[in-house]
Amino acid sequence: MKTRTIKIGVIGGGEGATKAISALINCKAVQINAVVCDDKELTGLIKPAIRVSMHDLLHVCDVDAVYIATPNNTHIDLAIDVLRAGKHVMMEKPVAVSFSEASRLISHKQTNFSIAVAFKKRYGDWIEYFKKHMVTSRHPITINVRWYNPAPQGNWRYIYAISGGGVVMDIGSHVIDLLEVLFGQILDIEVKLKMSERFPQIDEEALIKLFFFNGHSATIELSWLKSQSCQIYSFFSLEKEFHLKRQYDGTDLGTFKYNKETTNISFNPSMEYVGLFTAWRDSIEKNERLVPQLDDGLRNQSIMQVIYSECYRKPLLSQLTVARNNFN
Repeated sequence: MKTRTIKIGVIGGGEGATKAISALINCKAVQINAVVCDDKELTGLIKPAIRVSMHDLLHVCDVDAVYIATPNNTHIDLAIDVLRAGKHVMMEKPVAVSFSEASRLISHKQTNFSIAVAFKKRYGDWIEYFKKHMVTSRHPITINVRWYNPAPQGNWRYIYAISGGGVVMDIGSHVIDLLEVLFGQILDIEVKLKMSERFPQIDEEALIKLFFFNGHSATIELSWLKSQSCQIYSFFSLEKEFHLKRQYDGTDLGTFKYNKETTNISFNPSMEYVGLFTAWRDSIEKNERLVPQLDDGLRNQSIMQVIYSECYRKPLLSQLTVARNNFN
C-alpha cells in the first residue's frame, strides 16, 4: 500500500518554525497547508494563501496534524485545542515550562490522536551510522558534547515565565534526550550553572555530567556566551572514536576511528526534520510508536527539573526513579 502524504498546519513563525518549514519544503511525507503566524514572519518562505487564523487552522483548513513551534509556556493550551479539534499534534521541546504544566496533557493520552514531541536530534542521518559502528563497542563509552549558540537577543527565552529556564531548556533538552536514546537511562547527574546577571532565573552556561546505568558517562558544555557558535559531539571507547562537528557550511562532518583507520563522512542536518516528520507520518498511518511521544517529553521535562533543582545529590535517584516509572 502506498503511504500517503499527511497534511499539516504550523503554529508559529519564529526560529523553530523557520528551520522546520525550510527543511520540509521538499519532504514527501508532509504537505504544509496552513500556517498561523504574524504577518511579518516567514515572509518569502510561505505563500500568502496558507496564512490563516487559529480558528481556520483548527476548524476550516484541510489539515490532519498540527506542529506547534511557539514559546514554551503556550505549548500545552495549544496542544489541547488541537486535540479537541480532532487533529494529531507535535510540540516543540521542551513540552512546557515545568513538569507540572506538562502533566496537564496526561489526561489526553488516551485519545485516538498522536501527541508527539519534536526531539529532532534522534533523526540526524548520522544516527544509524553511529549505532552500527560505535554503540557496538565492547567497552564503556565516554561522551563529550559542546554546544554553543549566540545569546538570544530581545528574545522570550530570557523571560522565565515564558521559557522556564535558559540554555539547558533551549538546547540541553535535545542533548539529554538524544543521549538517553543512544545509551539508556541516566543513573546520576552533576550540574554547574552560570546564571544571567540581569535575569537571575535564566542559565546562560551549563556544565552537566551524566552517568548512565550501563557504565557510560557524558560531559555536556552548553553556552549562550561564547564568541563563536559550535556543535560538537565526541564519543570515545578503548577501541573506537566517533566525532561529529557541525560546520559553517551547514554540513555535519563525522569522523570515525578504528584500528588506526579514519573514515570521514558528511551528513545533512536538514534530515533531522525530514526524518522526524516522516516518522510522525508513519506513526499516524500505522498507529505505531515511531516518534517521540508525550511520555518522552515528560521524562525529559523531569530531568530538566532535576538539573534546575538546588539539591542535586540526595533526592536525585528518587526523582529519576519517579521520572522513569510514572509513564511506563
